[in-house]
Order: sequence, then C-alpha cells, then structure tokens
Amino acid sequence: MSSRVEQSATVDADSGDMILHWPYRRSSHRQSVTVHLETLYRYIHRGMITSLLVGLVTAFVFLLRGAPPGWVLAWGLLLALVAVIRLATVVHVRRSRPEGRALIVWGRVAAAGGFVQALAWLPLLLIASHTGHTLDFLCAGMILGLLSLGGITSMGVYLPAYVAHAVPLQLIPIGWILLDARVHWSLAIPLLLACVILMSAAIRSGRIWQHALDVSRRLRESIRRLRVEKARVQATLESIGDGVLTVDATGRIKYANSIAAQLMGRARTEIVGSSVGEVLALRGEEGSDIAERLLAQCLQTGRPMRWEKDLALQAQGSGRCSSIQFSGASIQGDRGASQGVVMVLRDVTELRGMANAISYQSRYDELTGLLNRREFENRLRDAHEVSRRQRIDYAVLHLDLDQFKLINDSCGHRAGDEMLRQVGGLLQSRVREVDVVARMSGDEFALLLRGCDLQKAESVAQTLLRELASFRFAWADRVFSQGAGIGLVAVDAGRTVAETMAAADAACSVAKDLGRNCVHVAAPNDAMLERRYGQVAWVAQVQSAIDQRRFRLRVQRIQAINSRLPVKAELLASLELPDGVLVAPGDFLPAAESFNMMPAVDGVIVSLAMEAIAGLHPGLTGIDLFSINLSGQSLNDPAMLQHILDEIERSGVDPARLCFEITETAVIRHLDRAADFMATLRRQGCSFALDDFGSGLSSFGYLRTLAVDYLKIDGQFVRNLGSDAINRSMVDCINRVGHTMGIRTVAEFVEDRMSLEALRELGVDYAQGFGIHAPELLAAHP
Repeated sequence: MSSRVEQSATVDADSGDMILHWPYRRSSHRQSVTVHLETLYRYIHRGMITSLLVGLVTAFVFLLRGAPPGWVLAWGLLLALVAVIRLATVVHVRRSRPEGRALIVWGRVAAAGGFVQALAWLPLLLIASHTGHTLDFLCAGMILGLLSLGGITSMGVYLPAYVAHAVPLQLIPIGWILLDARVHWSLAIPLLLACVILMSAAIRSGRIWQHALDVSRRLRESIRRLRVEKARVQATLESIGDGVLTVDATGRIKYANSIAAQLMGRARTEIVGSSVGEVLALRGEEGSDIAERLLAQCLQTGRPMRWEKDLALQAQGSGRCSSIQFSGASIQGDRGASQGVVMVLRDVTELRGMANAISYQSRYDELTGLLNRREFENRLRDAHEVSRRQRIDYAVLHLDLDQFKLINDSCGHRAGDEMLRQVGGLLQSRVREVDVVARMSGDEFALLLRGCDLQKAESVAQTLLRELASFRFAWADRVFSQGAGIGLVAVDAGRTVAETMAAADAACSVAKDLGRNCVHVAAPNDAMLERRYGQVAWVAQVQSAIDQRRFRLRVQRIQAINSRLPVKAELLASLELPDGVLVAPGDFLPAAESFNMMPAVDGVIVSLAMEAIAGLHPGLTGIDLFSINLSGQSLNDPAMLQHILDEIERSGVDPARLCFEITETAVIRHLDRAADFMATLRRQGCSFALDDFGSGLSSFGYLRTLAVDYLKIDGQFVRNLGSDAINRSMVDCINRVGHTMGIRTVAEFVEDRMSLEALRELGVDYAQGFGIHAPELLAAHP
C-alpha cells in the first residue's frame, strides 16, 4: 500500500485491529478524523485572533518605517476581513455541531480559510520591499516564518488545514527572493530548509495530537464508565433491603444507604462523616455498644465475617429497637492493607417476630393457652431423662371431661370453647409452678407432676376431681356441672414417652368405665388396664398384612392453586383384614409404631405405590407427583433406604415423580441419619415434604437444616381459615417463610370453598382435603 503522505500503523488494544494514520487515521477511520476536526474548531479561533493582533502591530510598525499609509491601511483591512469571516465560520460550526460528512466539509472550509489567511499576509512583502531597507524585508520574512511556526499549535491537529496555511507562507517568500535581483538567491536556502523542518514538525505535532486525543478520549470514556458504575452500585445499594455502611480505617462513615439511615433513625448527612461509635448504637446480648469492636475485628482479620447472634440497634429519636444480623467485609488496598470496612445491617425484626409467634403457636394450645400435646410430650421426654439421672419421681395424669359433648350439642361450640378455657384455668391454678398442664385434644387434658410418687399424685388427682365436681359452668340461662375421669401412671425410666402416654390414656379410659369422677392408677398386672391394651392384638394383624401384602392404596388428589404447578396426589394406605374389611390407618398404625413395625409397613406400601405408578393405574392418570408417607422409624432404618432405591430401579419409576412425606418430630429424633437418608434420595431426584408443619416446637429451628421441597401446613391452622383471623395470620406467616426459603406450601384439611379462596389470596401453592378431593380406593393390582 502506498500514499503521498507518510503512513504509520498501530494495533488497537481493545479490538486488535490494525489502524493506519495520516499521520492520523486514514479517511476510512472517519471517527478519528471527526475528533480531529472537532478539536480544530475548538482551538483555531485562538490562532486567528493572534494572527490579527500580530498583523495590526506589524502594520503600525511599518507605518513608522515610512511605508505608504494607503497600502498599510488596505492590508490591515484585508487581514481584519479575513479574520472576521473565519471567526464567523467557527461560531457557526460550534453552534450547528455538524456531524459525519458535513463536518468533513467544514474541515475543507477550515483548510481554505487557512490558505486565504496566508495569502492575506503576502502583501507584507510588497510593503517591506517598498521601504527599501533589507532589514525590513528580513523582518517581514521572519514574521511569516513565525506565523507558519505558530500555526502548528492551532492547526496542527488537522494536517490539511496546516499545510494550506503554512505552504503559501513559506514558498511565496522563497519565490520572491529568487525573483528579486536585489536579494541574493542563497537566502532562499535557509528558508527552504526551515519550510522542510516546519513540515516535519507539523507531522510530528499531528502524531502528538493524535496520541493526546486518544488519551483524552480514553480518559473521558473511563470517567464515564466509572460514573455509570458508581451510579449502578449506588442504585443497587439503595434498592436492597439491607442497611449498608462504608467505614474507613479510622472509623469514619463514608457512605450510608437509605435503609441504614432508616434503621439508625438519622439523616444521611448526619451519618456520613461521623464516627461509627457515635451514630451506630449497636448492642450485643450484654447490652454494651459493640460497633467499634466489630469494626476493629473486621480490620484486623481482613476477611468477611458474620456475627452469629442477633444484635439490637437503637434508632435515634423514635427509640425503635430492631433485631439486626450483622456481617462485614474488609476493603483491601493495593498492598493488602485494610482501607476500611463494608458493614451490612439486616433487619430481622419482623422475621424474628413471625418465628416467635409461630413457635408459640406450635407449643401452646390456641384455645386455652396451655401447652399442647407435642410440647407436653417434649416435657415428658425431659422428665424421663431427669428421672433416670437424678432419681426424681414424676407422675402423669390424663384427664377426660364428662359433659363436654353435652355442652357442645346443647349450647354450641362457643360455649364448649369457653368451658374448656375455664377448666384449663382451673387446672392451672390448682397445681404448682413446677408442674405442667396441657390440653391434649378436644376435652382431654394432661398433667406432669414433678417430685410426686403415686400416692401424692393420687391425692392431687382426687383434689382435682373435687374441684371439678364443685365447678359450675354457666352459659346464657343454663348451668352445667362437670365431672371427669383421671388416669394416673408413674414415669418409669424404662418406658418410652409413647408407652407412658398410652398407659395414662388407657388408665383414663378405665376410670371413665368405672363411673363419673374416678381415678385409676396404672399398676403392674392390672387386669382392667390389660384389657385396654387390646391393641396388642393388632400386632398379629399388622404382621399378617405385611407378610401377605394386604394393604390397599387410596389416592387423594392435591389441587394446585397455581395452575402452572405440577399435579400432585398423596397415596394413603388402609389395612385389609382377611374377611375383606378395610381398617383405617388410625386404628393399626399406633400398634405398628409402638412395636417398631413401621419400616416393614412402609416397605410394603412403597412397593405397592411403585407398582401402581409404574403400571399406569387408571386411577392415577394425569398426576405428575406422588406423595408417600414415611415414619420416623423408617428414616432411621438403613435397610429402608436401600429398599426404596431397589424399588425405584426395579419399577423404573422416574424418581422425580416421588415425594416422601415426613414429620418434623420423626426427623429431629435422629437428625443426622435423617439428613443422610434425605440427601441420598434427593440425589436420585426425589423430593421431600415436611408434614404437619407449624404444630411442633422445633418447626423453624430445624427448617434451615432440612432440605425439603414442600411444607404441609398443619390442618389446625387451615380449619375455618376464611373466618378465623388468627388462623389466617398463621398460615400467611408459614407461607411467607416457606416462599422466602424457596419451598412450596401445601395446606391440609381444606374442607370448604371459603378456605380455598383464602388460601388463593394468601398465595399458598397447593390445597388438600375433603373439600378438594376425598380419598379414592384404587382397584387391587392384577
């Protein structure tokens, strides 16, 4: 490739393309030429004004040297006219801001203007020669040379404009010398050499301008990107829900987003520049300010840190105290030294309030305010441990009221609820603070007496019966007396919690059979109690059903409130007696659980379920995901895990279509084994649902630990959801927490359209219950 003008080449650092220069970029690189022209019109007016001022001073000097005034005046007017026209052109270009080809045309206009201005200076040679002094002529030539040299500063950025201006200023004086006989021709040699040097300088100046413009452009682009990035970061920090503070190494706050200002109860102008210890009232459990200690720890370690415990943040002015999760990260300098810290303040006040509310609801009976069944069992479990270690006597009283159904039937459920509240308060007031009173279900209560042997416990039971006998419940214009039966059993370290509860319940049933206001103490070789243990007979029936696979499946469809979700159904099991009678799970499962037969029962049910799913049973069409219940005993049985894996492989069922339902109580008893069990099946593609969520003590405490996909909201919160504000609030809390953790929610015991609509409004994902679909018996597998 050739050109009349010297070319140079560089490689663009961003694109890797070869870029040719003229000595700037060639015309193909129109963007670079455009930048040169914009720069030319930004600075060229300075050269025009300087040239005009020099011309006026020169004209005045030559007037003093005897030059003809008319010539000098005409020449001065010519310079002024050319300068005014060129300045007007510059003003027009700056205002109109032409682009592309239009700007290139104006570049040519600038070159033409430079040429005309150079020609306007040539009459100076005539004026100088008229004086007849060689010194005047040399002075004129020097002025033209200086103008040519000075043009580099104003027009060097655009070579065509400079060449058009400088060439006439250099070549015409040389021609004049060669033609004027009074001047020796040798004087043209230094002028010609000066012309070459100036052209070379102009080319080098163009390269310098090119480099300067590139640096300036890149600098402006870097500044623009930094501003955009800063705006993006600030917008991000303002949009997140956490408070963010940037603190330097001296403890001065350099930045605070709006959430941080809100949590601190201060204006941002007040926060920025202040010491973190002065404005951040962050307190630990001991009540002391620890903001500066947290800052020092972050600076010292140089690593991200998270404070495990919640902190209290006191807002200025309002006095509002927020529960805060604190995390911080050190800002590292070029040499690895900590330059400051980014502090993140997460407000968990609402979440903690929700968790506390649900935790309370899971431990206490909503109606009476007493402990519920699960919490009572937890306290009983602790009592078993204390009894074994410290030899302290405990006794359990199981109390069942006599007249509850009568009050419900004659006066309505509101009356029954009020009577239960009053009886609960009566029981609570007649025992010690160390004793435990709980409502088990319906009209049944339980008491755990500490430090009481059977004799003392029986005395307490008799006192309670007398109190109940004297108790009168008034509703409207009616008054009811009340009685009860009490079963009493000593806490034996050799028994399990379930066995103790079963013995107390059986003893209460015996007391009820004996008549009103009776106490029955469970004792060894108790014939009446033995009859109550008739459920032992179920053991043989269950074992026979396991051996002969006499379990029948029922399917209950689970409605997706959001139609885009997969279609789900739960597979339930009934036991089939030899005569064909079907037995509900509530009748035989307690016996199976008591005698550790659940892994075998679950194993048969899993096999039957896999066969039905793989065999495309007509009753299972259109279902994407099947839920199968697993007991706590099965979760703790390694053989059960292998059995499920074998059945998946044998049947060919897609594991992604299987969801195993477990209860939180079953999981937390053997958390590590359960976690391994669940992790193995999840790797196969199976999912898990946490059943009866919200009814247990540890619901939220273990939810983060358990990798579950669905939360089944306990039915006690779903009943009367459309009319019960408290139940609605509890369901809303559980649903929000579940969705926050990425878990789908299923509401159980949905029995009416009003509850379904309430669930839809709350955003619950699935609904299950008799109001949605009653379980259907599947035909026996061929």
